[in-house]
Amino acid sequence: GAASNIVNISGGAIWASRGCTLGSSTSSQGNRISVSGSNTVWNARAGNIGPFPFYVGDFGSFNQLQVAGGAKVVSDGMTLGRFSSSNLVLVTDPGSVFTNVAYVEIANWSGGANTMIVSNGAVVFSDTVYFAGQPASVSNGIIVTGAGSALHVLAFPTNAPSIGVGGFGYDPYFLVPEYHRTFGLLSATVKHRISHRAKAFSRFIPLLLALRDQFSPQS
Repeated sequence: GAASNIVNISGGAIWASRGCTLGSSTSSQGNRISVSGSNTVWNARAGNIGPFPFYVGDFGSFNQLQVAGGAKVVSDGMTLGRFSSSNLVLVTDPGSVFTNVAYVEIANWSGGANTMIVSNGAVVFSDTVYFAGQPASVSNGIIVTGAGSALHVLAFPTNAPSIGVGGFGYDPYFLVPEYHRTFGLLSATVKHRISHRAKAFSRFIPLLLALRDQFSPQS
């Protein structure tokens, strides 16, 4: 039932646990676990039995997990906002990796306003993502932003509520912060303009034209 506690795992520490429950009761609010540093590792699936649950906001709200500065975290499966709201998972900075062997659940029970952010070159892995699977699960989000940032998922169940119907199957689930809407709500014109391919070609074409002018026969 503790609230407003901070746990820092840093400085190249190697930490092992059998899962995690951050925000175990309704009074467990405002707690934060920070894992940082290029050689820092938290193995939350230690031992030869399991799987071990990993909750960020079980019943308590406003709890946070931060993975930064090249740190690594491994879990059997992470649940964000199971019966609670306004919890945050932030994975940020190049080299930072959050690996979830089985699944990521985001407000798949009844939570609202829970968010996972992958930014600034960080990477999250998961076999499956379950997203906002109940009618009461509202205003949740997954944000992947910044060059090199990635969410690698083998499966993404589509029974979860989505926002928009355009584009690929994942488009209704991914928010574009600068437009305050998902890819599923953006027009093809806008998506083509902001896509990584469009950005690459916008840099490549001037170089190609410069080479053409350099090597073209002079009249």
